[in-house]
Amino acid sequence: MLFSIIIPTYNRAKLLPIAIESVLKQTYENWELIIIDDGSTDNTKEILGQFGDPRIKYIYQHNQERSAARNRGIKEAKGEWICFLDSDDSYAISRLANWSSMLKKQDEKLALFYSELRLEKNFGFDYHFPQKDNDENVFEFLIRSHLFCQQVVGKKVVFSNNLFDPEISIGEDTELWIRIAEKYPIKALATKSYSLVHEHDDRSVNLKNKNSALQELKTLQKIFHSHIGSKIRKSIRSKVLANCYFNISKHYMYNAKKATAFKWVSKSLTLDWKSPQWKHRLYCLIMLLRGKIPSEYQ
Repeated sequence: MLFSIIIPTYNRAKLLPIAIESVLKQTYENWELIIIDDGSTDNTKEILGQFGDPRIKYIYQHNQERSAARNRGIKEAKGEWICFLDSDDSYAISRLANWSSMLKKQDEKLALFYSELRLEKNFGFDYHFPQKDNDENVFEFLIRSHLFCQQVVGKKVVFSNNLFDPEISIGEDTELWIRIAEKYPIKALATKSYSLVHEHDDRSVNLKNKNSALQELKTLQKIFHSHIGSKIRKSIRSKVLANCYFNISKHYMYNAKKATAFKWVSKSLTLDWKSPQWKHRLYCLIMLLRGKIPSEYQ
């Protein structure tokens, strides 16, 4: 069982070695690591020169964003199974071994499989291993759960016939999983090994520095306006959009743009006033109305 691990990277020379080392330390050794350098202008290529393992393949391309980089990796992959790792994250040491063991037990091989992911926080981890409710359709599950690329694995044919949309920069994973779900099952693998997402200021979804939620909104609108949108209940669409609106408002609060933040908090509350976070959102709205930024966003 050969795994093709695809890492897209752009100007991450300082962080990339951590991701590479986590693959080199795997207890399961039948893998190839495909690093797609998406037009880096730092010393990424020189850093890669320090690793002499023949299983590592380095490919440089002009900057086209990470969806195109992952697609290039999929096309170059020689493995039976494809999985992903971001250049600022890492695998637990038994990640591939556990996947190998569990995938061999699966009767249905053509599926999108996912397992646990851990999000690094200040002094601990948040565990991310969502489960589908019994009466929930798969599209609603995927739109509310957000499976990260680092926690999925599937046969090459699953990805070769279903590539990432190169026009989407945020939420491109969710949009792809939804398209895959029209053709293949989505199955959880309850392994005790995981991918680890490291927290740092330069993450593409860091709301302080980048308005990534505004880009995510465009992706959600694209999904909801497609034929899949009719398969997702209005209540679920409203809840997901309201969460996105509030994330947009966080960016503006972090950057002290009170009027714009007020607009997006208002939209969030109006769309989903039954949210478990409604008290916090109402508090933010009142603070902004008073011309103040809530302390947690200063």
